[in-house]
Amino acid sequence: PAAASAQTILNEGFETTSTDQYSPNFPDGWSTVDSYTGNNDRYRWNVYYYEKGTMTGTHCASVDSPMFTGGEDGGEGPREEILLTPELNLDNTYQLSFDWMAASKAAIDEGKYDFQVRIVTDGNVEGAETIWSFNNATQLKENGNVPYPWTAWTIYKTMIDLSKWQGKNIKVRLSTRCSRPLPTCSTSTTWW
Repeated sequence: PAAASAQTILNEGFETTSTDQYSPNFPDGWSTVDSYTGNNDRYRWNVYYYEKGTMTGTHCASVDSPMFTGGEDGGEGPREEILLTPELNLDNTYQLSFDWMAASKAAIDEGKYDFQVRIVTDGNVEGAETIWSFNNATQLKENGNVPYPWTAWTIYKTMIDLSKWQGKNIKVRLSTRCSRPLPTCSTSTTWW
């Protein structure tokens, strides 16, 4: 667990005035690496809008995949969609805190689909160290007391100690990986 004196370096709920259901426009400094090349904006990281509310307001960061092969716009895997935070100077003790929800673990058997958090140092996006995966029961328990398998479309909070990178500049890489058509993973992130 991170020290109680952890400070806020970035707090992002992805709220905007846009009412586009799937917007590719992230806040300043955020970026994506898209492997999906089709025309369906929901199959790459987007700022999702739902007027009745999402996890933290009316917007959240989201990515989706089709539920069957040959679905609309060919969004089935294999593919990996990446969302990167702005560069963060960890000049103190920090903790990553984020909310997430996804289809139930039963729906994404055998690790064919994963949502991962990785730390990027020295600009090495491809070599980023994986520090959390929603397919890792131990990490779910240690970083948020999330049951495994989790319940579909329930909002969970995860907290990860970043003291290992104190004194470094990093980016956080949120990655969704799918090797076949599977249900959605939606996330909303907040830094503490």
